[in-house]
Amino acid sequence: MKVLLVTDSAVLRRSVAQAVVDRGHDVRALTRADDRPPTHWPARVEPWPAALGDVNAVLEASTGCDAAILIDDRLARMGTPEGDPAAFTTKAVNALGDRGVRTLLALPRALDERSEPAANQPWSLRIRCDGVYGTGEDAVSVFLIMMRTLPAVPLLSATHPLRPLWHEDLARGLAAAVAFESPARTLDFTAAESTTYDALYERLAALIDRRPVRLPIPDFVAAHGARLADVLHLPVPFDAAMLGAPAPPASVPDGLTLLGVERTGLELGLRRLATGLPEMVPSEGVGRLEVKRFFAEITATPHTAPELLRLMRSRFGEVMPIPVGVEPVSPLTSLEPGAVITMNLPARGHLQIRVVSVAEDHVAGVTLKGHALAGCVRFSAAPTARGIRFEVMTCESASNTFDWLTLSLGGGRLQDANWKSVVENVVKMSGGQAEKVQSDGRRLTSAEAEQADRWIRELVEAPAPAAPPLQEPKSAPH
Repeated sequence: MKVLLVTDSAVLRRSVAQAVVDRGHDVRALTRADDRPPTHWPARVEPWPAALGDVNAVLEASTGCDAAILIDDRLARMGTPEGDPAAFTTKAVNALGDRGVRTLLALPRALDERSEPAANQPWSLRIRCDGVYGTGEDAVSVFLIMMRTLPAVPLLSATHPLRPLWHEDLARGLAAAVAFESPARTLDFTAAESTTYDALYERLAALIDRRPVRLPIPDFVAAHGARLADVLHLPVPFDAAMLGAPAPPASVPDGLTLLGVERTGLELGLRRLATGLPEMVPSEGVGRLEVKRFFAEITATPHTAPELLRLMRSRFGEVMPIPVGVEPVSPLTSLEPGAVITMNLPARGHLQIRVVSVAEDHVAGVTLKGHALAGCVRFSAAPTARGIRFEVMTCESASNTFDWLTLSLGGGRLQDANWKSVVENVVKMSGGQAEKVQSDGRRLTSAEAEQADRWIRELVEAPAPAAPPLQEPKSAPH
């Protein structure tokens, strides 16, 4: 069976496509025609650039497909997406049905309960879901980022419970429902458990070891403040449209249970979220993309270049001038393939990078959602005629307007000083010596920025390579 997948969320596109492939089906995944598409796709997944939100484009992509999965954008992100998702999905499901394509429509239960039933056709199956989390733009992800980076966080009262559904549970449920035969035309996907913002605060605080001040938000301010924040493109950890969302009736069977899909408990889901936020590539940031290098030529060291790089990787927590491995959920201090490294930056909170490339001569990490910068950092060591050149290279733009202002007003100089300290500490660790740390940098042209963005995306999406052994050489000084 070939399944057409329509969603504007990169995270859901990846998780649903993989779940459908795991069920033995092929996938045709729509991507924005103006997006920079992923450079690596899973086997049996066919990318199909198109104008998302265009019914005709969906119909064209459905040629040769036996089924389609349409995911309402409001499941993956907070606020109101561009256009009218309800009108688009209704037209798309009806049009696909006219072509004989079995269609699954996944949408938030809160909005479905408040709207007229759409696309209620014998060949369609509506999936009404609790709020999905783990996409990077949902209420729980935004709340986690706030917990990590802000001095205070807003909390809704217990009258507004959350029922967070892990995005991979949704993906497995949709994959199972593709071939599900049932007289019912509606299934409810419910979360494993319900919680409150105060309880969510406590769970996340235990995972990340950070407790910002709690700011209780009255219901009236929550509803109207969220709408204002949406207009101003400011993040808040709740969606006004979702406030007061009804729970499914007790008499309605849970669709995931019916499909044999085991749901992820909230505790496990939050642990996965804490180390699984999406990467931030430069094109997702604001301002011009900058490349900076900080380097020194080290002489009289007993190490070879690969040995020095392995030593730096194993003792990364020592060479960084800021605390590393600061969260109980992510205590790593060495640069291992796929590792998520959490650091504490004064006045900015906790920041994360994910190690995406490790080789004999370099190691690279990409910033995750919530970081002040969108981009990557690469550490490299190369032999020279006199010794070893050790270099730190950053390729980044500000992640949002606030961070752009912060970096412009002095934050950038502080970051530069941190990377110079890293080079100085590696020189000391090497047992050798070097002259003053040098640096250079420049802003990239549009063409160069696009090329750099593609390079970083390739690092993020490429299968993790086998890494050189991470042990300190016997000659390493202590």
